[in-house]
Amino acid sequence: MPTSKVRLKAILDTGHTFAPGRLMNKKHGQLGIQKIPALAFLLWHDDYGYILFDTGYSRQFFEASQAFPQHFYRWGTPVSTKPEQAVLKQLNQHDISLADVKMVILSHLHADHVGGLGPLMDRELVGHLSEYEFVQSLAGFNQVRHGYLKDLIEPLDGRLQEIDDRSGQVPFDEGGLTVVDLPGHSQGMFGLAFVDQRTGKPTLLGADASWTQAAIDDPADGPIRAAGIIMHSWDDYLASMEKLRQYRKDGYDIILSHEKRSSQWFN
Repeated sequence: MPTSKVRLKAILDTGHTFAPGRLMNKKHGQLGIQKIPALAFLLWHDDYGYILFDTGYSRQFFEASQAFPQHFYRWGTPVSTKPEQAVLKQLNQHDISLADVKMVILSHLHADHVGGLGPLMDRELVGHLSEYEFVQSLAGFNQVRHGYLKDLIEPLDGRLQEIDDRSGQVPFDEGGLTVVDLPGHSQGMFGLAFVDQRTGKPTLLGADASWTQAAIDDPADGPIRAAGIIMHSWDDYLASMEKLRQYRKDGYDIILSHEKRSSQWFN
């Protein structure tokens, strides 16, 4: 195995929404409403520099959800985020400037993953163009129902590069990042696999392929079937969950985008 070039530098808590515990874990979910954090991830690549995986929430989310029918998103998933939780603010607190971020990788285009993208629009942006095209095929409330806000998506026109086209290039070379397709929750969602220099362990950033670790551990657990109404494909979601379980069996640390974590910085 080639020497790892990648290190997880930070897990950034950008704010949270709320959901019933049983919605996410029908077997082990807690009663009542739970806080669901929206996490972004800062990676370091030895030959490339700093890379962000998703951007979470920021005040931009509220601006994009003011109008009708986008306001339904804010009603359905009420969001709490503070100015100091914005990705760029957290980076600056650790002496990392906007110019230091070389690439932003977008696991998918739901508002809780691109809501802090605004000041990073001139970075190298990569994701699956098929998802961007799918979003553009939706209109009005149907777009909102699938978890997208047009004011967060439209600025990506002509800027989003296809991540599959980067195969074998820095930072997707040997010892770097591997794209793991995990569709279902959204049309073109994916995660990133790498060996973390810090821990020496294979690691998978699994995005929203599961909302909780408990659902990975127990195939009988996970979201209730009604949650499928906000997913692109329930069958694809279940298949991606099985893929996560295989990665777990293969010894990977799996880190999810909505785990209960506060911001963490690592050496």
